[in-house]
Amino acid sequence: MIMILIFLTTFILFITINFRVSANLNYDVLSNNGNLTIKLFKYMFLFYGDFKIENNFIQIKKKNNKSFNINLKISKKQLLFLKELNKNISTKIYINSLELKTLLCLENPAGIAILSSLYSILSNLFLIKLKQNNFDITIKNNVNTGFRQNILKLDVNTTIYASILDIVWAFIITLFNNRRKNGEERRRKTEC
Repeated sequence: MIMILIFLTTFILFITINFRVSANLNYDVLSNNGNLTIKLFKYMFLFYGDFKIENNFIQIKKKNNKSFNINLKISKKQLLFLKELNKNISTKIYINSLELKTLLCLENPAGIAILSSLYSILSNLFLIKLKQNNFDITIKNNVNTGFRQNILKLDVNTTIYASILDIVWAFIITLFNNRRKNGEERRRKTEC
C-alpha cells in the first residue's frame, strides 16, 4: 500500500511540475536549410533534426537518417482546431525568454539598410505584442547586416516552462470543444 502511495505521489508531482524546455531553430532562407533542437532541462535532447521546405511540405531528417514530411496544406477544420488549441495552450505555457537573431546581407547597401530597418520594426512590433501578454519574458532582438553577398539567416532561441498536465488538459479541452462544435453543425444541417 505504501508503494502505491509513493508511486501515485511521484506520478502526480511529475505531471504537475513545470519543466524547462529549450528550443533552438536555425534557418537559412536562401539555401532552404535549417535545423531544430528541442531540449528538456537544457541538457536532455528531446529532438534534433534538419529540415527544408519543399512545395507544400516540411521535410525533416532526424539524426538517425530517418526522414518524414509534414504537410503545410491545412484545411479549414484543422485551422479552427489549431486556433482553439493555441487559445487554450497559450494560457498554460509560460515563455521565459525569446531571442531572435537575424543576419541580412545584400550586395546593395541602400537596399539592406531599408530591408533591415523594416524587418527590425516588424519584429519589434511582434515582440512588443508578445511582451504585453507576458510581462516577465526576456526578449532579445539582434539584426545584423552585411554587404558582400546575399544572405538571409534566422536564429530563434526560446525557453518555456510547462507542465505535462496543463498541456494534456488544454488538448483535451480543445478536442471536447471541437467535437461539440461539429455536433452542433451536424444538427443544424439535419434540421434544414
